[in-house]
Amino acid sequence: METEVKPKAIPVKTDMDDVFVLVLLPKLPAFKRENPLEIQVCGRSILGWTLSSIGELPVKQIQVAKSDDILTIVRDNSTEHKYTCVIYADTPLLTANTFQQAVAFVKSFGHKAVKMPRGWIFETEFIRSAESVVPEEIPNLPPEDFIVAYSFSQLAIISAIARSRINLKHLSDGVQIVDPNTAYIDAQVTIGRGTVIEPNVYIKGEVVIGKNCHIGNCTEIKRSQIGDGTKIAHASYVGDAVIGKNCQVGCGVVFVNYNGKEKAKCTLGCKVFIGSNSNLIAPLALDDNTYIAAGSTITKDVPKHALAISRTAQTIKESYWNMDESESQEGENPPL
Repeated sequence: METEVKPKAIPVKTDMDDVFVLVLLPKLPAFKRENPLEIQVCGRSILGWTLSSIGELPVKQIQVAKSDDILTIVRDNSTEHKYTCVIYADTPLLTANTFQQAVAFVKSFGHKAVKMPRGWIFETEFIRSAESVVPEEIPNLPPEDFIVAYSFSQLAIISAIARSRINLKHLSDGVQIVDPNTAYIDAQVTIGRGTVIEPNVYIKGEVVIGKNCHIGNCTEIKRSQIGDGTKIAHASYVGDAVIGKNCQVGCGVVFVNYNGKEKAKCTLGCKVFIGSNSNLIAPLALDDNTYIAAGSTITKDVPKHALAISRTAQTIKESYWNMDESESQEGENPPL
C-alpha cells in the first residue's frame, strides 16, 4: 500500500531578526521616465510598495542591469546576518505576508538557497563559498505578488490589484463601499467603521475619515481629516481640511486650498452646515454650529452660531432672451 505524500506546509510567520534584504533597482526603460520607480500607485511609489513588504528589516538598495550576476551581488554585499534575501523593486504587489512565508520556508526546511518567482533567499555563509547554486523552488506563493511593473500597461494591472486589496481591507473593517470598482482610495487612508463611500470617489494622500460618515458620489478628498458622523454630499472637493464631527457639506462645495503658489487649510468645528455650491477660500476657520448659505463664497472666519451669506445682488434685465422660433436664429448668441 502506497503512502500518500503530502506537500510541505509553509509556516506563515517566523523570526526575522537574522534577515538582511538586498533590493535590486532595475532601470525599466519602457516607462521613458528618469525615475520610474517613483511612479505612484494608489498613493505610494513602486519602490515604496516593495519596501513596505519588508517592514523595518535592514536593507540595501542596489542599481542593477540585466547582465549583472546575482551571486556576485550577494557576495559583495553580504552582512553578518544569517540569511540574505534578494527582491526586486519592480514587484510592488509583494506583501509582508508572502515575504515572511518565503523566509519561513527556508528556515523550517533548512534550505541553503531558494528561489521565489522573482527573487531569492540565501543562507549567507553558504553563498559566500558555494561554487554553484541550484536553488529550491518555494511552493504555493501567490503569483500576483510577483507581477513585474515594467511598463505602464503592466502598471495598470498592478494598480487595479492594489486598489482592490485596499478596498477589501476597508470592507473587512466595516466600511461600506457601494461600488469597489470605482472607489479610488490611497494606501495611507484611514476610514472608520460604519462609513459609506459612494461610487466614483477619490480619496488621496494622508486622509483620516471618522466613523459613520457618508461620502457622496463623485467627491474628491485630499490630505484631510473628517470627524465622526460628518456627511459630504456628491460632487464636492475637500482638500487640506480639518472637519469636525456631525458636519453637513452640501453638493458641489469646494474647499479652495491653492492660490497658485502654496496650499492653505480650512478648519471646521463641529455641527457646521455648508450649503450647496459654496466655496471656502483657505486659510479659513468656521467655528462650531456655523451655517453657510448655499452659493456663498466665504473668505473670512465665521464665529460660533453665525450665519454667513456672500452673494452679489441679483440683477434682472427685461426682454433679454427670447427663444420663439420667429424671433431667433439657429446659432445666434444673446448679447452679454
